[in-house]
Amino acid sequence: ALTGQNTLSIKTPSPVNAIAFLPNGMLASGHHDPFIRLWDFKKGTSLGKLEGHLMGITSLDLSPDGMQLLSAGIDKTMRIWSITERKQIKKIKVNNSQVYSARFSPDGKSALTAGKDGYIIHWDLINGKPIRKIDAHDQIVWAVAFAAGGRFAVSASSDDQARVWHL
Repeated sequence: ALTGQNTLSIKTPSPVNAIAFLPNGMLASGHHDPFIRLWDFKKGTSLGKLEGHLMGITSLDLSPDGMQLLSAGIDKTMRIWSITERKQIKKIKVNNSQVYSARFSPDGKSALTAGKDGYIIHWDLINGKPIRKIDAHDQIVWAVAFAAGGRFAVSASSDDQARVWHL
């Protein structure tokens, strides 16, 4: 029966900003420090960490095929990690703004980022270049997501608005 009870608590060495379930019973957590920590989510034991960001992690997202992890951070980068190899496979510098949200597209070939400067950027993950930049909000954009199918995006901002965008 579903009880709604807490079944596990994991004590982490740094405040947690982002989490993502990964294949094979793993959980990834992004922290105020520059590390992505991997956990066995049934036992709560550490499975190591991913190192590469220079500052805190703000967003994590699992690729549609379950093979890659997308991270974003205060260091103004978005990074792609191989889950099986547990290593960084791509680093993309996101202009001059802290990145607060990054999401894979439904096909895993592109991603959206959003952040401090109010822009949403749609990225080609093959070449690491922007497909388009959208001046979305006058204030910080905290979250961005693709709609099913990937033709639309939604953004949420400190300006008290959520907006839908045609991509």
